[in-house]
Amino acid sequence: DSGIITLGEDGMINRWSLISYNSWAWSKIVDIGITPNYAELDSGMRLAYHKDRVAVSLPTVGVKIWFWSKGSWQAQRPILRPNVTALAFIEDGTTLLGGTVDGVLWACEIPNGLIRACAFLKTKMYHCVQCLISLTNERSSACHGASRLICLQAEKRGRLEQSYMNKDTESSPQRQHNFGACFTARGQGVLFGDIKGCALIWDTKKGSLVYGLDHVPGDEDSGQGMQSQAQYQSLDAPNGGCIVTGTSTGLLSWWSQPAYANSG
Repeated sequence: DSGIITLGEDGMINRWSLISYNSWAWSKIVDIGITPNYAELDSGMRLAYHKDRVAVSLPTVGVKIWFWSKGSWQAQRPILRPNVTALAFIEDGTTLLGGTVDGVLWACEIPNGLIRACAFLKTKMYHCVQCLISLTNERSSACHGASRLICLQAEKRGRLEQSYMNKDTESSPQRQHNFGACFTARGQGVLFGDIKGCALIWDTKKGSLVYGLDHVPGDEDSGQGMQSQAQYQSLDAPNGGCIVTGTSTGLLSWWSQPAYANSG
């Protein structure tokens, strides 16, 4: 709530701390020790952060992990699993969840746990938040995709709970899924994908499309809609929360709490 953690192309993890209204202070967290090459940048490094721990995946090296201890960031035992394309801390930071280019979903207790496979999904993973996994659709190109809800509980580990994909527009060239999925409305909704600049909201349990967030009504060809580089964040608050989205053209939008979340 008081800062931003960033991973730069130079391999530096930085912290921007909010010290007063519209005033930020910069500090270095850690240098990952390897200057990524262009192939790794194109393949995608991933950053995961939770309170006093941070992790970075490098396609050719694996996952490097640091804990904050005794006033400095201390390197932990790395996870020697290459080609990791999705990374997130779960279970209050005690476990690292990862997804690979060949569709393996794995979990590893840190710092000294054993890596274990949770699911084999056969498609490249791009993003994971808690147990929400964003994938490409193996039947189409990289800009068409789906998001899968995978159970991680011991007795049901690896079971597919739900899939979020609009089959009616699956072949549409306007449909882009180059960013991941996240929960919204306190877990009742999923923000994932867009059609012609309209960000999509799905019902978590039913897997049905609820509605879209139209950034530029009636102006789909202006280039101001959601782009492949769009980012978003779901913010839950005591009064219901909100969604913030941004496009590659610099349009930042703030959306109020979805009405269906309050109705159950």
